[in-house]
Amino acid sequence: MNIPLAAAHTVVETLTAWWRDQRRRTTEILDEAAALNYHDLEGVAADCGISPYQLVHIISAGPQANDEIGEILRALNVEPAAVDAADHENYRKMQIACARCGSKTLCRSLLDSGDAASSYGAFCPNAERIKQAVIGELRAVHERLSN
Repeated sequence: MNIPLAAAHTVVETLTAWWRDQRRRTTEILDEAAALNYHDLEGVAADCGISPYQLVHIISAGPQANDEIGEILRALNVEPAAVDAADHENYRKMQIACARCGSKTLCRSLLDSGDAASSYGAFCPNAERIKQAVIGELRAVHERLSN
């Protein structure tokens, strides 16, 4: 398959621009965090229910660090906003675990191939919380149908 040089150049330019934007946004977030004194950092972390170390780790992972949890939930026909509304603290824990997860490449690959809904239990640190969210959604649907 031959791709015209102009098309290949456009793809490379687009990817480069995207990468630079991601790096810029991550740098801005890290700069904001670095501007906090330790007391303020502790306060923000406490508000989030995590340690200052966890907060710095999550910030350094970038703004899309926990996108996968929402995508897995949607793959299971569960709306992330509904999970958040039903139990905000639990959803926050899911987001934190997702942001800190070491299986991002596998997860992203399974999401892209459409296999995450049937496979997440084998690698996802949120597997049990996801199962509970699915059960909660099923209960909510049953409740709506019963009324």
